[in-house]
Amino acid sequence: MKKKIINGILMVALLFAATTSFVSCKDNVDDELVPVYAKLAQQKSELEAQITALQLQLNNLDLDGWRDQVNANTVAIQNLQNKLDLMQSQLDTINNQISTLSASVDTIQAELDDLKSAVAIIELAILDLQDQINELNERVDEMTKMITGIQINQTICNPVGTINLPGGLLRLNALAAFFGSNETGVEHFPNTDEDAIVLGEALTADEIAPAYAADQEYNFDPNTYITQDEGNAGLMFFTVNSYDPEAFDISEYTLSVQNSLGRTAPITFSEVKPSSYLIQPGIYHSGYVDSDPDLNNDPTYFQARATIARKDLEAARFDLSKFFDLQQAQSDIEAAVKEIKAAKGENAKVKAIAKTVTEFLAKIFSGNMSGDNKNITNPSWSAQKLVLSKEIDGRTVKRQADDFDLAVSAVAPLSYNSFWEIEGVWADKFSLDYIERIVSKIAKRIKKELPSIKLGSIKVKIPAGWDVDENPYILVGGDDAKLDDLTTWTKIEIEGEFIETLRQAIKDGMTEIDLAEMIQNLADDALGTSVDNIASRFNSYIEKFGNKIVSMLNHHMITRAVTPMVLFNSANGIKRLVTGTTVNSGVMQINITSPTSELLVPAYAKYVALFKADGSCVQAKVYGGSEQRVDLNLAQAGEYKLIVSCMDYYGFVVNKKIDITVK
Repeated sequence: MKKKIINGILMVALLFAATTSFVSCKDNVDDELVPVYAKLAQQKSELEAQITALQLQLNNLDLDGWRDQVNANTVAIQNLQNKLDLMQSQLDTINNQISTLSASVDTIQAELDDLKSAVAIIELAILDLQDQINELNERVDEMTKMITGIQINQTICNPVGTINLPGGLLRLNALAAFFGSNETGVEHFPNTDEDAIVLGEALTADEIAPAYAADQEYNFDPNTYITQDEGNAGLMFFTVNSYDPEAFDISEYTLSVQNSLGRTAPITFSEVKPSSYLIQPGIYHSGYVDSDPDLNNDPTYFQARATIARKDLEAARFDLSKFFDLQQAQSDIEAAVKEIKAAKGENAKVKAIAKTVTEFLAKIFSGNMSGDNKNITNPSWSAQKLVLSKEIDGRTVKRQADDFDLAVSAVAPLSYNSFWEIEGVWADKFSLDYIERIVSKIAKRIKKELPSIKLGSIKVKIPAGWDVDENPYILVGGDDAKLDDLTTWTKIEIEGEFIETLRQAIKDGMTEIDLAEMIQNLADDALGTSVDNIASRFNSYIEKFGNKIVSMLNHHMITRAVTPMVLFNSANGIKRLVTGTTVNSGVMQINITSPTSELLVPAYAKYVALFKADGSCVQAKVYGGSEQRVDLNLAQAGEYKLIVSCMDYYGFVVNKKIDITVK
């Protein structure tokens, strides 16, 4: 009986233990079940304590007194059973609650998972919206920088220079590169090559040594074109208007030019940047132009350097010789010379004819560069427009100028040798440089024999009969010399080889006025210090000198019209620098140009060196062909030799060696 009771109690305990076991809820609802767990744990502890007490009672039960206590304990057992039933009921209720809570937890977890999925979708939508917002911001930014207009304001290139008249009367925007085949096979400049010389004496190794010592020499491949490596097509100045000029960045764009058929011209642009170059109206040539962006106050104004690569020169070729009849030019000028001689003292007619010839020479080049659709062999010379393009989201966006107002070409100019060949061979002793050397010696004789006469105001009279040997002299007079009074003139004998040279020069058209001016040019002179309007002063002299070209010498007249001459700025105006020139000490600014302003035959490179009488070098430098002005340091008195060597785009060279006296 005792064993059965114990078993029953144990059964109740096991039942209780079984009924109190359940599966825990998921982590995300643990916080909600904490109170329930606590209550169950408390009830369990109480039941275990009661079971333990009962076990102790059973262990201490006196079997002999069991019957006596059975009746007494029956009520207690019944009460315990009632409690167990109650507890079972409570456990059932709790289990039901747990089941209900578990189902709720599953539902909540499912809803939570759905919520997380919805949040993820929303986050993706937010990211997509942010991308759209960023794209819109970028587009807004692009809109603020969007180009509203493009205009070319001015161009500078060697073949054309600048043609920009005020008021919109005329503006020629042209980017053109000079180039020529290396006909002489020249590999270096300056050089001592005699075969390449058209006029002048070959330079010596000592005379070119300073350039090589300073690594200034130009090197060439005899099998390729002679042209500038960078910027050979000139400079372009342009305006780009946008909604927000301050935000606009020109470096984001690529520049190109296209014709009306959408074909891109073979030209590239570099050094694209804000420009500080001051645009000025006029027709002129400019040398190298640099720009300081810090001096630019207009965010819409830019400049770019243009280059036509050697491989593209032929495709863009404009061959001047094909549009310029050298033989006809020679005939036209010879005819003009005859008209001048026939005009005799009619100065107005002489001046008009001379100016016409000069203009003819100067405008041949520009007149044949008008380019149109008739020139089917040169489509690149067709009208072009400026295009700016950039990459946006993998696509190319272009902005272009409204007008086709730009010309692009590669020009094969004439050479120093071009006219020489058609004019026929003529002895070097009759060259203008040689005559000037003779004149310088005549001037020294005049100063020696007539020290009271000022060379700057000298008069010269060539007597009749210079074509015979009986009259190898000239008459020289000062300010008081009178045409009808020979006693006011002094006879200066001409001797030796000078006679034939001057006789030929006079026969070919050199007048006594020309000879007087050549002597006057050698008068002692102070150097000019003012630089105001120096360019216009040089140009005025060139025009004046050009007007006299046709009246000086027939032989190789065109060659001399296109080959270099040296001018200098004196206190009494612009003069030609020739052997025998005497100047006061100081800085002498010279201008290396030609009677036709280097339009017909441009120089590719120029070498200028100044030596003292002892052979020491004062200064030496190699310049680009478009550079014309050079400052000479004549700080010390003494005898100097000036070397000026110019090479054209075919490798032909004209050299000048000018002896200068500095006081």
